[in-house]
Amino acid sequence: MTMRLGERIDMMVVTASTPDRSISAELFDRDQVVLRFEPGYYRRVDEHALENQLAALARILWAHRMREYYAILSDLADTQITGEPMPRNEAQVEFLERRDDITARGVSGDGRISISVTGMQQWKVHIQEGTLHRLPESGFTQAVREAVKQLLDDQMRQITVLKLELGERMG
Repeated sequence: MTMRLGERIDMMVVTASTPDRSISAELFDRDQVVLRFEPGYYRRVDEHALENQLAALARILWAHRMREYYAILSDLADTQITGEPMPRNEAQVEFLERRDDITARGVSGDGRISISVTGMQQWKVHIQEGTLHRLPESGFTQAVREAVKQLLDDQMRQITVLKLELGERMG
C-alpha cells in the first residue's frame, strides 16, 4: 500500500550537525526537535556563541528537511522535483512573496530562549544571559524544543491564514 504525502511527511526524520559536530539535531513529527551536544560542549560554550551555532544548525536542518521533502514528492510523482513549481498566476506570485516575508517566532516556556525565522531562511536565536549556568543541559534542550515547536506552529498558522486570505485566486 502506497502512503500518501501527508503520511510520508509525518514519518520524515531529518538530522543535521554543526560543521564542527559539537551540536546535532533531529526533526521529526513535523514540529518536534531533539537537540544533542557533544560531551562537555554545553558547559564550555557561552550564550552568544551558542546562539550563532543554533541559528546555523537551524539553517542546515531546514535545508535537509526541504531536500527530504522534495525527495518524497519526487518519489510519489515518479519524477525529479527539486523545488516549487513556477507560479501560474498573480495570486500565486503574491503568496510566494508574502510567505517569504513571514516571520515566525517561538519562545520557551520559561522565556529564556527565543527563536525567530523570516522566510524560513534567516534564523535568529536569543538566549537570555545566565541561562547556560542556570539550566542543566537537559533543561536547555527541552526549552529549545518548546521554542521550536511554537515557531513551527506559528509558521504553519501564518501560512494557513495567508492561503485563506488569497483563497480561490490562487487557483
